[in-house]
Amino acid sequence: MRISSDLAQPIVGRLREVLDCPISITNAKGIIIASSDSSRLGACHEAALEAITTLREIQVTKEQASHYSHTFEGITQPLILHDSCAGALCLRGEPSKLSVYASIIRVAVISLLETAEVTNKVSTRQRLADTWVKNLIDSSSEDFEQSAIQANVLGIDCSKLSTFVVIRFHPVSYSEIPMLEAAITEVIEAGAGLQFLSYVGLGQFVFAIPLAGLDDELLIDKTCRALARRLTNLKVHFHIGVGRPNRGIEGYRQSYHDAFHSARVAERLGDAKRILYYNEQHIFRLLESVPDYLREIFIDNQAEGRDWDPVLLETLQTYFAMNCHVNETARALYIHRNTLLFRLNKIADTYNLDPRKFHDAVVLQVLLYLLQLSQNDRR
Repeated sequence: MRISSDLAQPIVGRLREVLDCPISITNAKGIIIASSDSSRLGACHEAALEAITTLREIQVTKEQASHYSHTFEGITQPLILHDSCAGALCLRGEPSKLSVYASIIRVAVISLLETAEVTNKVSTRQRLADTWVKNLIDSSSEDFEQSAIQANVLGIDCSKLSTFVVIRFHPVSYSEIPMLEAAITEVIEAGAGLQFLSYVGLGQFVFAIPLAGLDDELLIDKTCRALARRLTNLKVHFHIGVGRPNRGIEGYRQSYHDAFHSARVAERLGDAKRILYYNEQHIFRLLESVPDYLREIFIDNQAEGRDWDPVLLETLQTYFAMNCHVNETARALYIHRNTLLFRLNKIADTYNLDPRKFHDAVVLQVLLYLLQLSQNDRR
């Protein structure tokens, strides 16, 4: 392993906060690459070079320090990482006092360096994956062969039948991205599994779920609903679009565009639809084509002159989003199950439409979509 300044300097900074002695780390050539004393950066620590060459601890007293270049009184120990010496740890101070905990500090530094190396590799892979996804979804890019090669390097198996999912957040701040990424990853990996996850900017995450069995459709629906619940609990505003299953670079691009357009249609429907599958969006495009005056006639006829209660509308939206599951709806609304049942009864009594009956539920669902479309048109 090669120790870089980018890996070592943060570790030195953290250790200096708890140690009462100056600390430096060198590379395998004895060059100081990280130090609590910035003036020492770039100097060749001669005692460190000896420790690296002999693979043993070097203790330097005040009297001996003058015999070494760029070396003070202290203890220097080699840093062995992956069975080879990658550098040295240099602690300044009286050797007799430092020897009590010098080995403990060395073990801590090695552990931190190994952790930082793993994190750095993960970050590098993620950056490469983000670039690959951006190229994949860019319709102007036609180099499918190169994209397939890059996917193979990243460990992404494009021969797998996969469904693309797009999540659009509005708005989203840069500081929220790691939190959202962690939440999405946790839910998806616990459910359907994950090919990859990428943030492509403008509040949009893209990921692919690999498919393998007969119950894939049910598994994806269950996973997306679990994801919607998690994001709702985080109190973020989102819409999820799900594409058609596909394979290969061109197929993956098509699945992405299916998911993207589904998410955009869901945005048009606002809170009435948080998750939209590609095969559903044609219904909503059909509703969009209904003339405004016919929409208003339908809405007015169902209301019969009564105002729409915003609490009951929210209850209906959540109830349908949770596939009419009473317990899940109550949890999503943070209300007791009996409170939800009371509201459903009130909807049935007030509007003569019972959301627990199939025909009435269809009418209410269409009504919610038309209300949302009318509100959007008035903005």
